[in-house]
Amino acid sequence: MFQIFKKTGLRKGFFLLAFMSSWAFLGSASAQFEEEDFFKVDEWVETASKRLQRIEQSPAAVTVINADEIRESGATNLGDLLRRVPGLEVMSISPSDFEIGARGTNKPMENGVLVMVDGRSIYQDYFGIVVWSKMDIPLEQIDKIEVVRGPGSVLYGANALHAVVNIITQAPGSSPGTSLSITGGPGTIIGTIMDSGTRGKVSHLFSAGWTQRGSYEHADQISVQYPRGHAALNFDLGRNGNIELEAGMDAGKSETFHDAIGMIKAFSMTHNLTAKYSRPDFYFRTFWNALDANRYYAPKTLFDNLEVFPGFTVRPAEGWKLDTGVESNVLDFETQKIQELGKSQLITGGASYRYVTVKSSLMENYETQHLVGAYLQHEFNFRNMVTTYLGARGDYHPVTGFNLSPRGSLLLSPHAGHVFRFSAGRSFRNPTFTENYFKAEVPLEIVNTVYTMSFSGDPDLNPDELISYEAGYVADLFRGTIRGSLNLFYNQLSDVIWYSFPGGLLGGVAQMANLYDEEARGVEAELKASPYYWLSSFVNYTYTDMYFTGVKQNGRMVDPSEVADFDKSDRRTPRHKINGGVTVNLKNGFSSTLLVHHVGSTYWPPNIDRNIMGTGIGIFELGKLPAYNLVNLRLGYRFWQGRAEASVYVYNLLHDEHKEYPRYGETIGTQVSASARVTF
Repeated sequence: MFQIFKKTGLRKGFFLLAFMSSWAFLGSASAQFEEEDFFKVDEWVETASKRLQRIEQSPAAVTVINADEIRESGATNLGDLLRRVPGLEVMSISPSDFEIGARGTNKPMENGVLVMVDGRSIYQDYFGIVVWSKMDIPLEQIDKIEVVRGPGSVLYGANALHAVVNIITQAPGSSPGTSLSITGGPGTIIGTIMDSGTRGKVSHLFSAGWTQRGSYEHADQISVQYPRGHAALNFDLGRNGNIELEAGMDAGKSETFHDAIGMIKAFSMTHNLTAKYSRPDFYFRTFWNALDANRYYAPKTLFDNLEVFPGFTVRPAEGWKLDTGVESNVLDFETQKIQELGKSQLITGGASYRYVTVKSSLMENYETQHLVGAYLQHEFNFRNMVTTYLGARGDYHPVTGFNLSPRGSLLLSPHAGHVFRFSAGRSFRNPTFTENYFKAEVPLEIVNTVYTMSFSGDPDLNPDELISYEAGYVADLFRGTIRGSLNLFYNQLSDVIWYSFPGGLLGGVAQMANLYDEEARGVEAELKASPYYWLSSFVNYTYTDMYFTGVKQNGRMVDPSEVADFDKSDRRTPRHKINGGVTVNLKNGFSSTLLVHHVGSTYWPPNIDRNIMGTGIGIFELGKLPAYNLVNLRLGYRFWQGRAEASVYVYNLLHDEHKEYPRYGETIGTQVSASARVTF
């Protein structure tokens, strides 16, 4: 592993991190355990089993990023914030386009991770993606983020294929007062005003703001820009009953890259309404998500001056452009009940109904879907030494039919603070509206000849399917000041959906298909330490090996060895990733956080044709990206009795210029921003 660092010329940042981390770990082991020196790690989570529980009793691998870590990171967007999570694959194509997968899977338009805000799904049903850089809530409003790695369909149904990210916001009235914050830098302006309080039995939280981020390469070129607003009310009904109402909106422009179309820019408005009634053992929630994208267009397509072989390029015919609009509405209903059976057993059951409508000029018809699901999970605990989870969920989709998602977990705790976990489960991702119904024709010009490339979906697709096996170990040491975890996983992924080009680039047809099967195996190791109230640190390592086990050839799935010149290893995913950080918070108000991310090299193979017209020449070869190191530093000072803070944030401190996606990705250099926040 040392060779990874030795080759980079960036050893100083890693040595500093290692030194400070070792100081934290050794200090926790050797110090006289005075009570005031402790900041005990005591995390409670709710996403993995849909009920509040200690993190070590979770049936899946979970990482939590709390509000202090969010503030101390200096991150100005969710993508950069989530880089610290082991097992997540974070790729930034532009400041507006973060793609986030898990455990080996990531690509443009990645849609295998279910993302929720307070339990409300926020993916766009049209593409199935999450626009990570454009949301109605600011980072300051987030209380914590829970990341559950592994299949989540047993409780959440479709789209919880590889992981679940639940963004949990501050409860109305939990942080009374009014706060103002502003962040500025080249091309970046992020401002937020929030107000929270309680009057009688009614609590509120209101926020409004503006987000703008410039291009990595040209700060004067705006990558994402939009106003946003969010409101939440909580009505205390007594006897542990509550009614929660929420509304949010954002409107503006953003961009994302589609590797069969090119860079897509959108001018869109999203808005949502949520109502929830809850008791400790029951809830009923309904929400409405709406997308009104009056304009999607492609300023730079995949085929702009694409060299098919030396001296010959292909480009869209003069005058052609992709320009369309999308309207989508989602109405969702969900309920859940938890029933105790004696002192050692719990039954969790629930059901959901989702109604979706989509209208687009890139689909022939106005499409609607009715999605229904129900789940049941049994939890058994024997003297806090043995815990079992057995659950299953059934979902109905009008295209893919009925899907069953079982999961089982066994937790063994032979000693207090030590838990071994073994689990297996199935998850799935339904095809999106574009994958089923997309239709577009692109006139292309090559050697003064115009021909038409036809893009289309397939209404008979199977869902992506994941079978996962996992073994994990969690340990709390030295009264909880140190927490360590180790996870081993083996995934079988089948019927992966993506574009196929059956006749090559010049064949004139590009169609969605269940294109390949894959397997993945990996290791995730994580260590967190908080030996003193003023010092905390973490380090984690992820190893992932992805390889193809089946490829569609002439309409059938065959072994990769039967396909000429096909590399069985999928190197689009970095095999090695290391994340670490140290935070110091002093009583005099000064604080600093150093974050280090090492990401291994990747290779992106040709994904259109490998042997064009029998010449042996492969086209659209994206090629190799070298490993990179991202070192970020935040320096802050809190004053006015902790109600005000000023900070400076340096992103890519050591100026390791790199791309995270070949050819179309922007080069990421050093960026400096300053922030100020005050609470009244």
